[in-house]
Amino acid sequence: MKTKTRTMLEFEQSFGQPKLKQLQRDLAVEREKVDMLAGTRDKVYVEKQTDKNTLRFALFGDTQIGNAYACPENLEAFFKIAIDRGCEVAFHTGDVLDGWKVYKGQEFELRDIGFEAQLKRLESDVPKGLSVKFITGNHDASFKNLAGISVGKAIEKVRPDWEFVGEDQGYVELQTASGRPYLLGLYHMGGGTAYAVSYRPQKAVEQMEGGRKPNMAVFGHFHKAELLPSYRNVCVCQSGCFEWQTPFMQRLPTAAHVGGWIVEVQPCDNCNIVKAEFIAFYRDRK
Repeated sequence: MKTKTRTMLEFEQSFGQPKLKQLQRDLAVEREKVDMLAGTRDKVYVEKQTDKNTLRFALFGDTQIGNAYACPENLEAFFKIAIDRGCEVAFHTGDVLDGWKVYKGQEFELRDIGFEAQLKRLESDVPKGLSVKFITGNHDASFKNLAGISVGKAIEKVRPDWEFVGEDQGYVELQTASGRPYLLGLYHMGGGTAYAVSYRPQKAVEQMEGGRKPNMAVFGHFHKAELLPSYRNVCVCQSGCFEWQTPFMQRLPTAAHVGGWIVEVQPCDNCNIVKAEFIAFYRDRK
Protein backbone atom coordinates (compact mmCIF):
# COMPACT_ATOMS: atom_id res chain seq x y z
CA MET A 1 0.00 0.00 0.00
CA LYS A 2 2.78 2.40 0.82
CA THR A 3 4.38 1.80 -2.55
CA LYS A 4 1.04 2.36 -4.30
CA THR A 5 0.37 5.58 -2.35
CA ARG A 6 3.83 6.87 -3.16
CA THR A 7 3.24 6.13 -6.86
CA MET A 8 -0.02 8.10 -6.82
CA LEU A 9 1.71 11.04 -5.15
CA GLU A 10 4.43 10.96 -7.76
CA PHE A 11 1.77 10.91 -10.46
CA GLU A 12 -0.01 13.93 -8.94
CA GLN A 13 3.25 15.82 -8.61
CA SER A 14 4.15 15.06 -12.22
CA PHE A 15 0.81 15.83 -13.83
CA GLY A 16 -0.72 18.28 -11.33
CA GLN A 17 -3.99 16.35 -10.77
CA PRO A 18 -5.33 12.81 -10.32
CA LYS A 19 -6.04 10.96 -13.51
CA LEU A 20 -9.53 10.15 -12.28
CA LYS A 21 -10.47 13.85 -12.12
CA GLN A 22 -9.14 14.40 -15.64
CA LEU A 23 -11.27 11.55 -16.91
CA GLN A 24 -14.30 12.99 -15.13
CA ARG A 25 -13.77 16.35 -16.84
CA ASP A 26 -13.37 14.70 -20.24
CA LEU A 27 -16.59 12.80 -19.66
CA ALA A 28 -18.43 16.00 -18.73
CA VAL A 29 -17.25 17.65 -21.95
CA GLU A 30 -18.45 14.71 -24.04
CA ARG A 31 -21.84 14.75 -22.29
CA GLU A 32 -22.15 18.47 -23.02
CA LYS A 33 -21.50 17.82 -26.72
CA VAL A 34 -24.17 15.12 -26.77
CA ASP A 35 -26.64 17.42 -25.03
CA MET A 36 -26.05 20.18 -27.60
CA LEU A 37 -26.43 17.79 -30.53
CA ALA A 38 -29.63 16.43 -29.01
CA GLY A 39 -31.04 19.95 -28.75
CA THR A 40 -31.28 19.94 -24.98
CA ARG A 41 -29.06 23.05 -24.84
CA ASP A 42 -29.47 26.06 -27.09
CA LYS A 43 -26.59 28.53 -27.19
CA VAL A 44 -27.76 30.43 -30.28
CA TYR A 45 -29.43 33.73 -29.48
CA VAL A 46 -31.52 35.36 -32.21
CA GLU A 47 -33.01 38.77 -31.71
CA LYS A 48 -36.66 39.29 -32.48
CA GLN A 49 -36.79 40.87 -35.92
CA THR A 50 -37.80 44.50 -35.72
CA ASP A 51 -36.95 47.70 -37.56
CA LYS A 52 -34.57 48.45 -34.71
CA ASN A 53 -32.15 45.68 -35.69
CA THR A 54 -32.85 45.24 -39.41
CA LEU A 55 -30.89 46.75 -42.32
CA ARG A 56 -32.47 47.36 -45.73
CA PHE A 57 -30.50 48.44 -48.78
CA ALA A 58 -30.26 48.07 -52.56
CA LEU A 59 -27.38 46.65 -54.60
CA PHE A 60 -26.64 47.43 -58.24
CA GLY A 61 -23.72 48.02 -60.58
CA ASP A 62 -22.32 48.24 -64.11
CA THR A 63 -24.65 51.03 -65.19
CA GLN A 64 -22.21 51.83 -68.04
CA ILE A 65 -23.62 55.36 -68.47
CA GLY A 66 -22.80 56.61 -71.97
CA ASN A 67 -23.14 53.26 -73.72
CA ALA A 68 -25.88 52.90 -76.33
CA TYR A 69 -26.99 49.67 -74.62
CA ALA A 70 -27.32 51.18 -71.14
CA CYS A 71 -30.89 51.20 -69.83
CA PRO A 72 -31.46 54.14 -67.44
CA GLU A 73 -35.23 53.70 -67.74
CA ASN A 74 -34.92 50.29 -66.06
CA LEU A 75 -32.61 51.79 -63.44
CA GLU A 76 -35.28 54.38 -62.70
CA ALA A 77 -37.85 51.60 -62.25
CA PHE A 78 -35.46 49.77 -59.93
CA PHE A 79 -34.95 52.87 -57.79
CA LYS A 80 -38.71 53.29 -57.47
CA ILE A 81 -39.17 49.68 -56.36
CA ALA A 82 -36.31 49.95 -53.85
CA ILE A 83 -37.72 53.15 -52.35
CA ASP A 84 -41.20 51.63 -52.17
CA ARG A 85 -39.70 48.65 -50.30
CA GLY A 86 -38.21 50.93 -47.65
CA CYS A 87 -34.61 51.33 -48.87
CA GLU A 88 -32.83 54.61 -48.20
CA VAL A 89 -29.32 53.63 -49.28
CA ALA A 90 -27.91 51.75 -52.27
CA PHE A 91 -24.45 50.38 -53.11
CA HIS A 92 -22.92 50.44 -56.61
CA THR A 93 -20.19 47.93 -57.57
CA GLY A 94 -18.41 50.01 -60.23
CA ASP A 95 -18.40 50.89 -63.93
CA VAL A 96 -20.66 53.85 -63.33
CA LEU A 97 -19.57 55.32 -66.69
CA ASP A 98 -18.72 53.40 -69.84
CA GLY A 99 -15.35 55.05 -70.42
CA TRP A 100 -13.30 55.28 -73.61
CA LYS A 101 -11.25 52.72 -75.57
CA VAL A 102 -11.67 50.04 -72.92
CA TYR A 103 -11.56 47.39 -75.65
CA LYS A 104 -11.21 47.45 -79.42
CA GLY A 105 -14.38 48.77 -81.04
CA GLN A 106 -15.94 50.07 -77.82
CA GLU A 107 -16.20 53.57 -79.31
CA PHE A 108 -18.78 52.26 -81.80
CA GLU A 109 -21.07 51.19 -78.94
CA LEU A 110 -21.14 54.61 -77.29
CA ARG A 111 -24.08 56.96 -77.10
CA ASP A 112 -22.05 59.67 -75.36
CA ILE A 113 -18.42 60.18 -76.35
CA GLY A 114 -16.00 61.67 -73.84
CA PHE A 115 -15.88 62.15 -70.09
CA GLU A 116 -17.92 65.37 -69.94
CA ALA A 117 -20.72 63.90 -72.06
CA GLN A 118 -20.98 60.76 -69.96
CA LEU A 119 -20.84 62.74 -66.72
CA LYS A 120 -23.65 64.98 -67.99
CA ARG A 121 -25.70 61.90 -68.88
CA LEU A 122 -25.21 60.59 -65.35
CA GLU A 123 -26.28 63.90 -63.87
CA SER A 124 -29.48 64.08 -65.93
CA ASP A 125 -30.58 60.46 -66.44
CA VAL A 126 -29.71 58.59 -63.25
CA PRO A 127 -32.66 58.76 -60.83
CA LYS A 128 -32.59 60.26 -57.35
CA GLY A 129 -34.17 59.23 -54.07
CA LEU A 130 -31.48 56.88 -52.73
CA SER A 131 -28.19 57.72 -51.06
CA VAL A 132 -25.65 55.84 -53.22
CA LYS A 133 -22.24 54.62 -52.00
CA PHE A 134 -20.12 53.54 -54.98
CA ILE A 135 -16.78 52.29 -56.18
CA THR A 136 -15.33 52.79 -59.65
CA GLY A 137 -14.43 49.99 -62.08
CA ASN A 138 -12.20 49.37 -65.08
CA HIS A 139 -14.42 51.36 -67.49
CA ASP A 140 -14.32 54.37 -65.15
CA ALA A 141 -10.56 53.90 -64.82
CA SER A 142 -10.09 54.35 -68.57
CA PHE A 143 -10.54 58.12 -68.09
CA LYS A 144 -7.98 58.09 -65.27
CA ASN A 145 -5.51 56.10 -67.37
CA LEU A 146 -5.92 58.31 -70.45
CA ALA A 147 -6.25 61.75 -68.85
CA GLY A 148 -5.56 61.44 -65.11
CA ILE A 149 -9.17 62.16 -64.14
CA SER A 150 -10.41 61.21 -60.67
CA VAL A 151 -13.75 59.84 -61.82
CA GLY A 152 -15.13 59.11 -58.36
CA LYS A 153 -14.52 62.66 -57.12
CA ALA A 154 -15.99 64.12 -60.31
CA ILE A 155 -19.18 62.09 -59.89
CA GLU A 156 -19.52 63.30 -56.30
CA LYS A 157 -19.42 66.91 -57.51
CA VAL A 158 -22.28 66.56 -59.98
CA ARG A 159 -24.26 64.16 -57.78
CA PRO A 160 -23.95 65.05 -54.07
CA ASP A 161 -26.26 62.12 -53.29
CA TRP A 162 -23.47 59.75 -54.45
CA GLU A 163 -20.48 59.02 -52.17
CA PHE A 164 -17.22 57.62 -53.55
CA VAL A 165 -15.74 54.86 -51.35
CA GLY A 166 -12.88 53.47 -53.45
CA GLU A 167 -11.34 52.42 -56.75
CA ASP A 168 -12.01 48.76 -57.60
CA GLN A 169 -12.97 48.01 -54.02
CA GLY A 170 -14.40 49.68 -50.95
CA TYR A 171 -15.77 48.80 -47.52
CA VAL A 172 -18.79 50.21 -45.75
CA GLU A 173 -19.75 49.31 -42.19
CA LEU A 174 -23.48 49.46 -41.60
CA GLN A 175 -25.01 49.59 -38.14
CA THR A 176 -28.51 48.78 -37.02
CA ALA A 177 -30.38 51.22 -34.81
CA SER A 178 -29.49 48.95 -31.90
CA GLY A 179 -25.79 49.29 -32.76
CA ARG A 180 -25.07 45.93 -34.37
CA PRO A 181 -22.38 46.20 -37.11
CA TYR A 182 -22.49 44.61 -40.57
CA LEU A 183 -19.52 44.97 -42.93
CA LEU A 184 -20.21 45.23 -46.65
CA GLY A 185 -17.39 44.81 -49.18
CA LEU A 186 -17.78 46.14 -52.74
CA TYR A 187 -15.50 44.70 -55.45
CA HIS A 188 -14.94 45.29 -59.16
CA MET A 189 -12.69 42.55 -60.52
CA GLY A 190 -10.92 42.16 -63.84
CA GLY A 191 -11.06 39.43 -66.48
CA GLY A 192 -13.98 37.65 -68.03
CA THR A 193 -16.79 35.48 -66.71
CA ALA A 194 -15.81 31.87 -66.01
CA TYR A 195 -17.79 28.90 -67.33
CA ALA A 196 -19.31 28.52 -63.85
CA VAL A 197 -20.86 31.86 -62.91
CA SER A 198 -19.88 31.58 -59.25
CA TYR A 199 -16.24 30.58 -59.88
CA ARG A 200 -14.54 34.01 -59.91
CA PRO A 201 -16.28 35.42 -56.80
CA GLN A 202 -15.63 32.16 -54.94
CA LYS A 203 -11.92 32.33 -55.73
CA ALA A 204 -11.82 35.97 -54.66
CA VAL A 205 -13.35 35.11 -51.28
CA GLU A 206 -10.89 32.24 -50.84
CA GLN A 207 -7.98 34.68 -51.24
CA MET A 208 -9.29 37.31 -48.83
CA GLU A 209 -6.93 38.12 -45.99
CA GLY A 210 -7.85 36.59 -42.66
CA GLY A 211 -9.56 39.03 -40.34
CA ARG A 212 -10.58 41.31 -43.21
CA LYS A 213 -13.42 39.30 -44.69
CA PRO A 214 -16.69 41.26 -44.84
CA ASN A 215 -20.05 39.87 -43.78
CA MET A 216 -21.24 40.34 -47.37
CA ALA A 217 -19.05 40.59 -50.48
CA VAL A 218 -20.74 42.15 -53.52
CA PHE A 219 -19.08 41.81 -56.93
CA GLY A 220 -19.53 43.81 -60.12
CA HIS A 221 -17.84 43.63 -63.54
CA PHE A 222 -19.26 40.30 -64.73
CA HIS A 223 -22.82 41.63 -65.36
CA LYS A 224 -24.22 38.62 -63.49
CA ALA A 225 -26.74 38.19 -60.69
CA GLU A 226 -26.09 35.56 -58.07
CA LEU A 227 -26.37 34.97 -54.33
CA LEU A 228 -24.40 32.42 -52.28
CA PRO A 229 -25.82 32.74 -48.75
CA SER A 230 -22.63 31.46 -47.11
CA TYR A 231 -19.22 30.69 -48.62
CA ARG A 232 -16.32 30.59 -46.17
CA ASN A 233 -18.58 32.48 -43.74
CA VAL A 234 -19.21 35.27 -46.28
CA CYS A 235 -22.51 36.04 -48.01
CA VAL A 236 -21.44 36.38 -51.67
CA CYS A 237 -23.46 38.38 -54.19
CA GLN A 238 -23.05 39.43 -57.82
CA SER A 239 -24.90 42.70 -58.31
CA GLY A 240 -26.30 42.37 -61.84
CA CYS A 241 -26.10 45.26 -64.33
CA PHE A 242 -28.08 47.94 -66.14
CA GLU A 243 -26.73 47.43 -69.64
CA TRP A 244 -28.21 45.11 -72.22
CA GLN A 245 -25.94 42.59 -73.94
CA THR A 246 -23.61 44.56 -76.22
CA PRO A 247 -22.07 43.30 -79.48
CA PHE A 248 -18.84 42.79 -77.54
CA MET A 249 -20.64 40.58 -75.01
CA GLN A 250 -22.37 38.67 -77.81
CA ARG A 251 -19.02 37.86 -79.39
CA LEU A 252 -17.57 36.40 -76.16
CA PRO A 253 -20.40 35.24 -75.58
CA THR A 254 -21.63 36.23 -72.13
CA ALA A 255 -25.09 37.09 -70.89
CA ALA A 256 -26.23 40.29 -69.18
CA HIS A 257 -28.37 39.86 -66.07
CA VAL A 258 -30.15 43.21 -66.05
CA GLY A 259 -31.48 44.25 -62.65
CA GLY A 260 -30.54 44.85 -59.04
CA TRP A 261 -31.05 43.48 -55.54
CA ILE A 262 -33.13 44.55 -52.58
CA VAL A 263 -31.59 43.12 -49.41
CA GLU A 264 -32.73 42.85 -45.80
CA VAL A 265 -30.24 41.78 -43.14
CA GLN A 266 -30.78 41.10 -39.46
CA PRO A 267 -27.40 40.78 -37.69
CA CYS A 268 -27.59 38.54 -34.61
CA ASP A 269 -25.17 37.14 -32.02
CA ASN A 270 -24.31 33.85 -33.71
CA CYS A 271 -25.95 34.24 -37.10
CA ASN A 272 -27.05 36.73 -39.75
CA ILE A 273 -30.51 36.47 -41.28
CA VAL A 274 -30.32 37.54 -44.95
CA LYS A 275 -33.27 38.01 -47.28
CA ALA A 276 -32.62 39.08 -50.87
CA GLU A 277 -34.75 39.48 -53.97
CA PHE A 278 -33.47 40.22 -57.46
CA ILE A 279 -35.50 42.65 -59.55
CA ALA A 280 -34.94 41.36 -63.07
CA PHE A 281 -35.70 43.28 -66.27
CA TYR A 282 -36.21 41.89 -69.78
CA ARG A 283 -36.11 43.53 -73.20
CA ASP A 284 -39.26 44.09 -75.18
CA ARG A 285 -39.28 41.57 -78.03
CA LYS A 286 -40.82 44.05 -80.47
